[in-house]
Amino acid sequence: KEYRDRGEERTREMERVTRLLREHSNLDPFKRESEELSHISNKVRGKWNVALSLRQTHHLRNSLFIIDSDAVASDLYRMAKREEFDFVEILTSETVSLIQQTLQDKEHSTSSRGIILISTIDSLRGLDLPGLDSLFILSPRAIESNVDYIHVSGRLGRAGRPGTCINLVTNSELFSLRPLIKRLGIHFNRIALEPHLKALRER
Repeated sequence: KEYRDRGEERTREMERVTRLLREHSNLDPFKRESEELSHISNKVRGKWNVALSLRQTHHLRNSLFIIDSDAVASDLYRMAKREEFDFVEILTSETVSLIQQTLQDKEHSTSSRGIILISTIDSLRGLDLPGLDSLFILSPRAIESNVDYIHVSGRLGRAGRPGTCINLVTNSELFSLRPLIKRLGIHFNRIALEPHLKALRER
């Protein structure tokens, strides 16, 4: 009887805690994290992880990630801040001066972690980002025309410097991207992602 009473007491206590967590969801760390990253889909999470693997494999240091909304940018920023990068920031009119100065200051840095910048296409217009060596387009639908694509990829290769632009697309996204590729008249090299996906699965 004593054992049964203790079991019932624990059950009532768990029910009480669960009820409190539901009433005050900010106390629930799992629910809070889910809500904080509510705009990040599994597809974007997967692309983000593949991009980090590609950065390491190709020794890319200062990367710009293009997404399609401010909400996704905020969530991706939170994810990036959990990693040990030298600098992480969302590109806005308020942060552009800080970003440009940071890129200049860290241009000759030997750190392997590098810089992560996150932006929508609208925030990029007319900006010079010195020291940027790579650009990852996570949301192809953010690029609506060949003019947009040229504008975005034009953030790379400034002053004769090399730059790598990578489009991370699913099969369905590739199908919708083909007309744009045809209009651009540019040869796109396909990257075999299976080694990166395998490495991610083995982590």
